[in-house]
Amino acid sequence: MRLGPGIWEKFIDAIDGDAYEIKHFLYYEIAQMPANEFHEFMKELLSGSNRGKQMLTDLANDIQKDIKDRESKQAMKDYGFGDDDDDDDYGDIDISDLFA
Repeated sequence: MRLGPGIWEKFIDAIDGDAYEIKHFLYYEIAQMPANEFHEFMKELLSGSNRGKQMLTDLANDIQKDIKDRESKQAMKDYGFGDDDDDDDYGDIDISDLFA
């Protein structure tokens, strides 16, 4: 069931044709599902039920959010605002004159 061409066609048809990165991560997430969860997910998806479409949509939305978060973190890092300085050590800055 995990590798069948009929299932792959339905999977590809269910996702926007240009969403290659999302397809990649969707496939990965679906392949990582435990057998019972995978079976239930695929049963719903292959039946064309609204629940199956919603399950796929929810998973795709979660993946899209993760991709955007990763891209945002990378952009911040590229501009020198990376999470390398998570400790926020501002002990050497004297701000006492701001409160005078």
